[in-house]
Amino acid sequence: NFDKTDRGYLTQEEIDTIYYKEFKSKRLEHVRDAFIFSCYTGLPYCDIYTLSNEDIKIGVDGKKWIMKDRGKTGVESFIPLLQIPLDILAKYEGKLKNGKLLPVISNQKMNEYLAEIAAICQINKRITYHLARHIKFSFLLKFKHLQIFAA
Repeated sequence: NFDKTDRGYLTQEEIDTIYYKEFKSKRLEHVRDAFIFSCYTGLPYCDIYTLSNEDIKIGVDGKKWIMKDRGKTGVESFIPLLQIPLDILAKYEGKLKNGKLLPVISNQKMNEYLAEIAAICQINKRITYHLARHIKFSFLLKFKHLQIFAA
């Protein structure tokens, strides 16, 4: 027996509110950046945590893509890097330990701090890291270099 549940999602306006919010705390800024990166790539926590330079490659279109085996399934994924994720990667380039590309802490702490971010941004939804994967991706249609998917 399968019961469909509504996990909720974030609107583009809510994503923008979080992305453009200036936080006084580096802790919240780091969590926000990793979360927004997931919103624009669809990658779950486990794949963001293990993301490395070896996963960033130039695609046939000449642009940067994430080409990575998914941690949970082992299935190879090809994800275009749009400007916002590229900006986030550039922000942390060469600044993190152990070859990390993003400032990722434990999933439990990420979720705790995301609740704080939601309150600060006045978003009345339960935001968890997993919610980044449940956004409306219609905004991707405006990016010309993604037309290869429309064939």
